[in-house]
Amino acid sequence: MDALCRRFDLWKKVDHIPSLDPRTRKTSGFAPSGWLSQLLFTFTSGGFSLADAERLAQDRVLLDLIGLAKGADQTTLGEFLRAQTKESVLALQQLNAEFVDLSLR
Repeated sequence: MDALCRRFDLWKKVDHIPSLDPRTRKTSGFAPSGWLSQLLFTFTSGGFSLADAERLAQDRVLLDLIGLAKGADQTTLGEFLRAQTKESVLALQQLNAEFVDLSLR
C-alpha cells in the first residue's frame, strides 16, 4: 500500500488540498497526509475504529516505514474528521478517483 501511495505521490497531493487542513497554524500539528495515512493504514490492515488507529500510532516500525515521526491519538483524528467540509470531501473524492484509476493500470 505504501509503495502504491508513494508511486501516486499521494501524500504530497493530499497536503496540497487546502480544504483538508483544518489547522489555523500550519507549522504545528499533523499535516493532512499524516492523519490520512494513519487512517488508511489502519483500515487496510484490518482496523476499523479510531482506537485502532491510535494503537497503530504506537507501532514505531510502521511509523518509520510510512515516514511519520509520530501518530495522532483518536481524539485528534476525530477532530480532523469532524473538521472536514463538503469542499474537502469532494476534493478527496476526486483524488481517490485518480488514485483508483492509477492503481487499476
